[in-house]
Amino acid sequence: MKTYAQGAEIIREHQKDGVLYILKRGAVEISKRHTEVNRAASPGSIFGEVSVLLDIPHTATVTALEPCEFYLAEDGAAFLFQHPELNLRIARLLAHRLHQSTEKVVELREFIEASDDAYGHGSPPFASQVSPRRIATARRMSHFHTFC
Repeated sequence: MKTYAQGAEIIREHQKDGVLYILKRGAVEISKRHTEVNRAASPGSIFGEVSVLLDIPHTATVTALEPCEFYLAEDGAAFLFQHPELNLRIARLLAHRLHQSTEKVVELREFIEASDDAYGHGSPPFASQVSPRRIATARRMSHFHTFC
């Protein structure tokens, strides 16, 4: 078990450690490229699973919003192999995240399509509140299809 102080970086995006982190107590912020994407405070929440399962560096940063305690599986892949009962839980977690991401993509596509219909390829409504990078990303994403 490991304790982290408020503000401590538990997982750093783009680093690889092979560790699975399981929240015992506390609340964390999950961010990607310095943008908050989620928060979690449920005991048993698992972090680092994408990195472990795909054998890639971490895809997000996890920061303690308050003092936190985590159970650590130092060799995450071996831990999952030894505890197959966790695999269904992780599969459900990943399916839930995929579902949320798909919904966000659809919302962005609808927003861009409505903006294009109303304004051509000019500025969408609320353009001052949306960064040009996000508008361009949403336009690029509108060409992808999700099959779920």
